[in-house]
Amino acid sequence: MGYYQIEIDNESIPKTAFVLPFGQYEFLRMPFGLSNAPREFQRIMNEKLSDLNFVKVFVDDILIYSKTPETHLKHVDIVLSRLSEEGISINYEKSSFMKKRSNI
Repeated sequence: MGYYQIEIDNESIPKTAFVLPFGQYEFLRMPFGLSNAPREFQRIMNEKLSDLNFVKVFVDDILIYSKTPETHLKHVDIVLSRLSEEGISINYEKSSFMKKRSNI
């Protein structure tokens, strides 16, 4: 996941402008480094997943907890389906599944 998946509101786009020798550019998606980016990303993730009582989100870390491995597989499927429906992708190389403990 990442900030670049979040579209910037049209009226906020000009506020992201920067100038280089060969032109002016504006971000259309939220770049890492904007002062309110972590808060906004957290708000969006909470909005998308807060109804799932087996999920905790901290910015771009999603913790899915379950009592049994079978239930956990169902929970993971629900979360991945929800993210896909919302157009949010995850980096599977940076992801861990079926862990008994987390450092979050």
